[in-house]
Amino acid sequence: MKTNIIPEPQQIEIESESPVFKLTRLAEVSADERSEKALSSFYRFCKKAFEISFVGTGKESVTLCVRGSVKEKEGYRLTVRENSALIEGADEAGVFRGVQTLCSLLFQNDCSLCALLVYDYPQTERRAFMLDCSSWFFTPEAVKLFLDAMALNKLNVFHWKLTGDCGWRLELFENYLLTQIGGYRAFTGLGKIPHGGYYTRKDTEDILRYAEERFITVVPEIDVPDRTTAAISAYPFLSCDEKQVSPATDFSDKSAVLCLGKESTYDFMFSVLDEVSEVFKSGLVHLGGKKSKKADRRSCPHCEEKRLSLPGQSDEALYSDFFNRLSTHAHKLGMKAVIRADGYELPENTVCDCRSEEEIKAAKEKGLLLIDSSLDLSKPYGILSVRDCYEHFRVYENAFAYEAILPTQNASDMKKAGVLLFPRLGAFAESIWTGEKKKNFQHFLEKLDDYYRAIAFLPFDYAKKRTAFPGAIKSLGAKIKKQFSKDND
Repeated sequence: MKTNIIPEPQQIEIESESPVFKLTRLAEVSADERSEKALSSFYRFCKKAFEISFVGTGKESVTLCVRGSVKEKEGYRLTVRENSALIEGADEAGVFRGVQTLCSLLFQNDCSLCALLVYDYPQTERRAFMLDCSSWFFTPEAVKLFLDAMALNKLNVFHWKLTGDCGWRLELFENYLLTQIGGYRAFTGLGKIPHGGYYTRKDTEDILRYAEERFITVVPEIDVPDRTTAAISAYPFLSCDEKQVSPATDFSDKSAVLCLGKESTYDFMFSVLDEVSEVFKSGLVHLGGKKSKKADRRSCPHCEEKRLSLPGQSDEALYSDFFNRLSTHAHKLGMKAVIRADGYELPENTVCDCRSEEEIKAAKEKGLLLIDSSLDLSKPYGILSVRDCYEHFRVYENAFAYEAILPTQNASDMKKAGVLLFPRLGAFAESIWTGEKKKNFQHFLEKLDDYYRAIAFLPFDYAKKRTAFPGAIKSLGAKIKKQFSKDND
């Protein structure tokens, strides 16, 4: 019997040679009231994968329940005995994770299982994935597929990048021009093809419900104050020179940035945060923070006046003051701000998004909660191998979350995104779920054929062997590594 589960469970014991459980439409499937979401997930999977709708008149049974005997958060115990499969979870999320494992085993073994015991729980609490929808717009249906892929890999935090130079994707009622103007760019690339789109309030609420059903927390990103060309195209008063611009048509740094000296900028940002807090209930909001190399606020009288009034009188002080005011406002709304550390001081009540060893070290020295988001899946496999992803993360003090990111400048559609993500997202998921003691890269490779089947079933494309495990390309990758070393999310 196959037990090729990614991420690898903490404990799997096969207790018989021959199958003792066969899932058919006659199975009686039941759940306690706290396991309804997991039950719905099981029904959906069986309908899609096996075309089974249960009638419950047979001798085999599937039972889902929350039990205090499983202690670890998101932990579960899956027990298969003769004609029965029982999933006991420490909480609702644990039952759901157990269902993902049961579905994987059924999928691999044509619905027939031997007697077995799986005891499992995550080694890290927050396991995150960032999808950039500002560079390229992915439809609501596509976003849901990414959430399905997260659930398959037992990831539980969706960092949703919704704004940038090239597009503003989140509909806000008070500032509706952000999507009407900032959601569309004239062209992209040599083909001069227009591109655009945004998520209506209905789209967003539907996606949030979809994520909640899969026990995934959604953290929106409003990228400020520099990667804001799309916002300024809608509201020119936000910039230092107040000139009319259009959403960017390429992904290089831009000079159109928010003015940090005018009070109207803060009024705008406060109104944005007010509406974001009404829609997103995760208690977190990502505020970007990566500086543009083309930002020049020294020529702006408003920014200069503000800079000279601050301790230190530096550009970094401008950024620190900006984020201090935004994080304070977010805190009043019940949200904690997540901000990139890009050479300026962050407020104490924020979470530091770190994308390099230097940033991680600095955050640890300052005692800040940190997110290690240094795993950039937009890089070619010749530079970031599957093994690199598997071995990338280590446990840090003050670690708030571990995150794999997909900037989509080079992933304009689902096919390209799938090739970049898989199998590397599975390697990342196993590294942070399973933990150092149980990780075995060779065993991970042995499980990939069944993993590919599951990914294709979602459906996603994935990197074929020649792409995912390059040989000569590895040496070429070393030569061009500098090209991709800069952060381009």
